[in-house]
Amino acid sequence: MTRRSFMRAAAAGFIACVSGCARRRGPIEHVRVISGPGSRPGRLRTPRALAISGDRLFVADMTDRIQVFSLDGAFLYQWHLPDFNVDGPTGLDIDEDGNLVVTDTHLYRILVCTPTGDVVASIGGIFGPGPGEFLSLRHVAVRPGGGYVTSESGTQDRIQVFDAHGVPVRWWGSHGSGPGQFRRPEAVQVYRDGRVLVADSCNHRIQVFSSEGELLDIWGREGDGLGELRYPYDLFVGPDDLVYVCEYGNHRIQRFTLSGRAVDTWGCPGRAPGRFRDPWSVVVSNDLQVFVADAGNHRIQRFTV
Repeated sequence: MTRRSFMRAAAAGFIACVSGCARRRGPIEHVRVISGPGSRPGRLRTPRALAISGDRLFVADMTDRIQVFSLDGAFLYQWHLPDFNVDGPTGLDIDEDGNLVVTDTHLYRILVCTPTGDVVASIGGIFGPGPGEFLSLRHVAVRPGGGYVTSESGTQDRIQVFDAHGVPVRWWGSHGSGPGQFRRPEAVQVYRDGRVLVADSCNHRIQVFSSEGELLDIWGREGDGLGELRYPYDLFVGPDDLVYVCEYGNHRIQRFTLSGRAVDTWGCPGRAPGRFRDPWSVVVSNDLQVFVADAGNHRIQRFTV
């Protein structure tokens, strides 16, 4: 097959995907596939966490390293976490100083690192259910003005809030399916007004809380229709004030307003450009470039909306 034929077939596959099983609403353009399977620099092995700082895309995969790409997909450099972490971090964010905040998942701690990997702070480090301790740490989000919000699962599914010095100040949640409870809260995001959005993955919903932990809203139920969710693994509030939700179970991205109204979806199962296999993370740049960690296909995909 010639390159022109391949690109024509890939484009046709993406159009069929977004106009068929994805129930697409609105302009979505597939731009680029970044990387592919492998362990050498510039290749990926099940990417699970993304973050953007300026013109750089930070990627954590199951090789226990952070790789840095340009937003156009060029590999720049990589670095490893200071201690071996089995299958790598599951959450990343950027603080107000431009540092990378990393969930060092299996070492029960949050690491704050410079963009080149020097550790400037460590929070936690103790396995347990107490304040400031962690069981299965899943994700971290930076709070406006400083501090952190974390999600963790296991025998104690909860959210913890830390101040800028890493001191725990509040926590909420328990294992279950009732309002305010969680079953594997996989990702957390803090909006600029302090609202905390949680991807309550095994309950197939998004829960929204005040900065103090008061339950404000619940979006979604299990299913594959517009407004329904199946294993939401990540969420990100874009500069357009839409919430981009990465659905591991439905192999798609879905967008919601901040009031919880579903806007559109795109993606469906597959390996062709524009399709996903177990997408794990999503992040959006200031110019509305959407990057998706297409974990099962060992790649990043970039879209324009």
